[in-house]
Amino acid sequence: MKIPKFKSLKEEEEFWQNTDTSEWMDNLEFVPAGVGRVSEDRCTVCRSRRHKRRVNLQIANRRITLHRIRAYYCPKCKTITPATNVETAIPELVKAAETAFH
Repeated sequence: MKIPKFKSLKEEEEFWQNTDTSEWMDNLEFVPAGVGRVSEDRCTVCRSRRHKRRVNLQIANRRITLHRIRAYYCPKCKTITPATNVETAIPELVKAAETAFH
């Protein structure tokens, strides 16, 4: 995917809000949000402003795919962190998958 040059922050925001990035972000590393973060829209590593995205997340050794979950992408670190509500649900989903597949 080619990212255009933007004339304003508003134009860039509209582009990202209307672009489904889930297909080309599947291979990026997911980083746990951790404790004590300033806010969800700030990177836990570099504290840069992050962008909201909808991505597909595979869990439980790729046995479960969560489609179009809300996540935050840091353009500086090139990392994605699931939204807090998704991140807190992941351990329960993994546990349920392990029980179902064993």
